[in-house]
Amino acid sequence: MFQFDSDAEQKLNKAIEKGTDFLKDRLSTMESEYDIAITTYALSLAKSAAAKDAWKILKSKAKSQGGI
Repeated sequence: MFQFDSDAEQKLNKAIEKGTDFLKDRLSTMESEYDIAITTYALSLAKSAAAKDAWKILKSKAKSQGGI
C-alpha cells in the first residue's frame, strides 16, 4: 500500500471528497445507464452515503428481456 505524509493524505482526502460531491451533484441529471453505473461504482468505492441513492436510480433504469 502507498504511504503518504499527512499533508499529501489530507490533499488526497480533499480530492476524493470534491470528486464525490461532483458526482452526487450530477447524479439526478444523468440519463445514461452507463454513466449512472460508473458513478454508482465510484461512489461505492469512496464509501459515500450517496451510493445507495445511485444504486436505486440504477435499479430503476434496469431493463429486462424474456423475464431476465
